[in-house]
Amino acid sequence: MSENIVKIFQIITYVILAILFLVNSAILGFHGLIIALTSIITENFDVQIFLFLLLTLILLVSFIYVFWAKLSNKFKIPLLLILLILQVIFFKFSFYIPTVDKVVGIQRCVDFGGVWNDATNECIKQR
Repeated sequence: MSENIVKIFQIITYVILAILFLVNSAILGFHGLIIALTSIITENFDVQIFLFLLLTLILLVSFIYVFWAKLSNKFKIPLLLILLILQVIFFKFSFYIPTVDKVVGIQRCVDFGGVWNDATNECIKQR
């Protein structure tokens, strides 16, 4: 009886982690896509952007690998939880990377109808 309860708890935890991963991956993937496209279009692609995109890809691939790996749930669930926490921390701290923050500022400026001034690194509001 207690083995069934533990098995059900592991399956529920596994499903919740998978759903959280999918939501976080969609957010992080969309964020990475916007950063990549904006940095290429505005010619701000550099090593910081490359490393940001590489780490994003590594986090996504490692989570998928652990999700599909032939590991027991005893090891799989903690690994998935650690990767999920790393994914959230990485997304939170990605705004402290100078080039990534600049590209996010450029995108925000364009979204609100402004023009980005490269000389002053400021958004010029259009009226």
